[in-house]
Amino acid sequence: MRYFLTLTLLLFMTTGCLQQVDLQWFDTAEDAIKHGLREEGITHDDIIGKVKKGEELFIIYKINLPNGVGVGVSNLSQKNRKFAWYRSSNPVIVEQNNSENNPEVSWVFTTLSNKKFKIYTGITHEKNITINTESGKNTPIINPKHSIYYYVEHEK
Repeated sequence: MRYFLTLTLLLFMTTGCLQQVDLQWFDTAEDAIKHGLREEGITHDDIIGKVKKGEELFIIYKINLPNGVGVGVSNLSQKNRKFAWYRSSNPVIVEQNNSENNPEVSWVFTTLSNKKFKIYTGITHEKNITINTESGKNTPIINPKHSIYYYVEHEK
């Protein structure tokens, strides 16, 4: 099972690296987010959080996939006072259909500005948890509505 998850994650990462960058720019961040949500086939309720790291703003969202519930990361890019939704990587499954064992997942993604970050995510029914990351023990943000946690850090 671990081999299957690793292979699946590598497949998602590989296809994510091959996507072409064809962005649509908007006058406001909110318009770019609305466009991105339509593009992903999700609603505003599927956003589980927003993370700002330096000049980068990430939209973390839940998406229903054929094999379960996934988490996706998009980067809200800004250029010449315009905004664009940039899918930083393909969504990854955090809750598999018909399975009680849900993986804790982490992956590296690259922003449009070519900066690398790592996200840690999974499912929890606890109010507070601590996870081990490359920078040590950290407390992720937990979205209580979806029971999904996430933590984003700069890639080392």
